[in-house]
Amino acid sequence: SASGGGGASGPASLEAKTRFGAGLFKLSGTELGHVMQVIDLRCPQALVDPNPEGNDEAAITGDPTEIEIDVDAIDMRTFAELDRYVKEKVSSGPSAPAARGGGASSAGSDDGESGAGSSSGG
Repeated sequence: SASGGGGASGPASLEAKTRFGAGLFKLSGTELGHVMQVIDLRCPQALVDPNPEGNDEAAITGDPTEIEIDVDAIDMRTFAELDRYVKEKVSSGPSAPAARGGGASSAGSDDGESGAGSSSGG
């Protein structure tokens, strides 16, 4: 079996998983709840309880409902959907800087000399 296609058919890349995990931290409680709900419905094996025995650690951290998400256990279709959801929520958040590819106001200007030689001497 040929591996390394990187398309939508193959498993999520490590980069995508990392970005997804980082995005989860930026979600609100409600949004995170939605993500957990979808995972719980479609691939409950991806939700890992770090303290299945109900340790006293919950009392220390103050968060008895801490659940870890095993991104590797999420199937491709669900991951793609949640990844899009997270990106959407994170990007629409307050003061989100326009990430790459958003040059809407560029009126046919060449990218040739934009920013070339504008070095600010500190």
